[in-house]
Amino acid sequence: MQIGTDTDWEMVSVGNDHTLATKDDGSLWTWGDPVSGKLGNGSFVNEEDEPVEIQPGTTWSRVSAGGATTSPRVTWAAPSAAAWPAS
Repeated sequence: MQIGTDTDWEMVSVGNDHTLATKDDGSLWTWGDPVSGKLGNGSFVNEEDEPVEIQPGTTWSRVSAGGATTSPRVTWAAPSAAAWPAS
């Protein structure tokens, strides 16, 4: 599927005001409203208009964007601990 100019997207999940997507390589990308830290990029303030990669080097198997929540599932953890902000 195509998002922007990239055509290597595997799965997309849309919440009320944020989006999560995985690429064919298992990387996780988010964009939208960061309220409650649901983008997973450490920001609670700056809205992202374009996809931003979350924890490069981690392979994500599934993602789910709820109304105001985010539920990613990692296939394997990178050497550093997962740093998804608490909501």
